[in-house]
Amino acid sequence: MQNTPLVAAACGLDCIPSRRTLDRRLEDIGAQAEAQIRTFGLVLTLEAVTDATVAASDGSAFATSGPVWHKKDKQAGQIPAGLHGLDT
Repeated sequence: MQNTPLVAAACGLDCIPSRRTLDRRLEDIGAQAEAQIRTFGLVLTLEAVTDATVAASDGSAFATSGPVWHKKDKQAGQIPAGLHGLDT
């Protein structure tokens, strides 16, 4: 998603966080997010916006921009040149 500026703009963001950043953040809110999505789906079904026969989710992995940060370098505290958007 990082290479889709239209999605970022629709979300009110300058850029989409990396998949790993999103994964870490979703770990913390996973159960709550699932409940909200389930409830939203029920509301859409009850209001006849959609029906409950089909659901889809895009779980595609997207290439990230920037340098690779290898595990051994991360553990050693070595940050590659050009790495941006780092959560510390």
